[in-house]
Amino acid sequence: IHNNTSATSSFVCVGAHHWIYAMRTKPIYTASLIFALGTHAFTAPHSEGVLRDISLDAISSPNNEPISRRNALLASSSAAAAMIGVSSLPKPANAASPANVVEWPSLEYLEPIYEFKLSVDALQRGSKDKTKWSFLKKRLDKFFSGGLLSEKYYYSGLGFQYMARIRYSDNELKAFINIDQNERYEAMEATMESLKSLRNNFAKESPDKITADADAAKASISKWFDLIPASDLAAVEKLFLAVRTADKDRNGRLSDDELATLSETDRTYWKKRVDLVGE
Repeated sequence: IHNNTSATSSFVCVGAHHWIYAMRTKPIYTASLIFALGTHAFTAPHSEGVLRDISLDAISSPNNEPISRRNALLASSSAAAAMIGVSSLPKPANAASPANVVEWPSLEYLEPIYEFKLSVDALQRGSKDKTKWSFLKKRLDKFFSGGLLSEKYYYSGLGFQYMARIRYSDNELKAFINIDQNERYEAMEATMESLKSLRNNFAKESPDKITADADAAKASISKWFDLIPASDLAAVEKLFLAVRTADKDRNGRLSDDELATLSETDRTYWKKRVDLVGE
């Protein structure tokens, strides 16, 4: 099947299995999945239309040329440099899962959420500077705009997709699996709620509430990542930095020559990641 279908149609086929899974587990998860399937048509390779920039801190260069997500996140000399930068994720000794997980999703499912985590971290740092509030509010307005096709639902869907691909022990109690899934789902939703409140408080220019909301968003997405194995956190950070280094022209896409500079492992994961969500 995968050899005869586009990346978009393959994603929809996989998504259909997630839909069935969600209906059997907890109905509240199905909304995010629907939105993920809907938005993916605009981001997958081979789909009609251009690739969307889906990061919170996407910016434009002085000549209005788009800057890639990785470039925006890691820029050190642009106008956004003071606000945007890469930071290492905390590495917990053990993933805090109450359930027995026997297989975690592959890195291509984690990497886009890692980029989202970096964006939230950058947003939290930028919120401390009042001169950046107007810019940050515009980015959050864009993040929440588009109704069912908004970036908010896109990232919620990615979080659901990752959760749905976790494989638990056949002998694990259903109650423990539900607890684990609920904790992951609620951490992502709490992140989105804090970002929504932050957008509103940017408009009101409420310093104390802005600080509280930005800190809460960072804490919630960090909690989501606390539930990921430390080895996977280290691996996805390594992949992200390797791709950033390989992207010599900083256009957000790796040419064949740039891909060749990656290790075989990183190259394999990155190709899978691009097939899944685009560049």
